[in-house]
Amino acid sequence: MAKKIFYSLIIVILLLVVGSYFLFSHMDSILRSAVEKIGSKTTGTTVTLGSLKTSLKEGQVSLSRLTMSNPAGFSQANAISFKDVMVNLDPSSATQQTIVLNKVIIKDPYLLYEMKEGSSRSNLQQIQKNIQSYFASKQAKNNESNQRNSGVTQQEPSQAKVAAKNQKKFIIKELEILAGQVKVISPLLKSKEKTLSLPNIRLTNIGTGGSGLTPDQVTEQIINVLVANSGQAVAQAGLDRVKTKLKEKASGLLNNLLGNP
Repeated sequence: MAKKIFYSLIIVILLLVVGSYFLFSHMDSILRSAVEKIGSKTTGTTVTLGSLKTSLKEGQVSLSRLTMSNPAGFSQANAISFKDVMVNLDPSSATQQTIVLNKVIIKDPYLLYEMKEGSSRSNLQQIQKNIQSYFASKQAKNNESNQRNSGVTQQEPSQAKVAAKNQKKFIIKELEILAGQVKVISPLLKSKEKTLSLPNIRLTNIGTGGSGLTPDQVTEQIINVLVANSGQAVAQAGLDRVKTKLKEKASGLLNNLLGNP
């Protein structure tokens, strides 16, 4: 009997070793797939990531060639692309429920701000609407799950509550978006298109108001600040009727993100 227990323990240990080796040797591809899946699901577009490299010992994660396709009904060009994203995380938080990202730097973001004839909504605003629909659908599913499990005792929480409780969250101490550009395509422009430089963005203490943000909430935050900044750049460039359509919406979004009254 003792030998059986001993051999069983050896097998369990071997399985754990093999499993850990597989996990760490495939960490980059696992995280890359997660970024693409979460980004695509949240935005209603196709998100692709060229490469992802991790060094958990040093607390470094680097992403290259991150692209987001245009939503349905717009051109085949990408709506958003990042050349490089550098992440510095607190290694001690890597195994915790809330992961602390000390600094995130997004380099050379390129946005396409596309307006169609007869439409009052740009491609980036459509992506924002997709994100809103995603969260509304997510909330509706959670409510439905709670109703189905209303008779279940507290000792047996619903699967939705368990999943939400176990989901990793993030705090971003500092976010920088550097050297961005936005290409505006609109029938309201005489030249039909114009490329503008975006001012650098620096935000701090994202997600510190609670226990952190889920990956889809982080996606929403970054998209919103990019769209707001693009809208302000278009407005400040004095693009006539485009300015009138975008200025109020962009200012409101940016003020909300920065916490201004």
